[in-house]
Amino acid sequence: MLYRYAYSKNQEIFLSERKLFFDSEIIKIDETEGSTSEIPYKKIVSVKNLNEYWMLYLNKDHYFYIPKNIFYTKEDLERFEEYINR
Repeated sequence: MLYRYAYSKNQEIFLSERKLFFDSEIIKIDETEGSTSEIPYKKIVSVKNLNEYWMLYLNKDHYFYIPKNIFYTKEDLERFEEYINR
């Protein structure tokens, strides 16, 4: 699946800027083209914690890549990590 995206002719959607918001119930991701995804934490089936990012799996084929360096404060990063690991 990653091969297909890496060699796709139209990668704009994968490389576009996104904004992430979170609270104790959901993760909300706003895309620059106007679409929004809201993911309740209970829909996350697996979390892969790597050095510089998390992979949040909704199923074996769909995941969200969340870089750790996007958080403004250490407290926000720690709170987010707490929410995704419940």
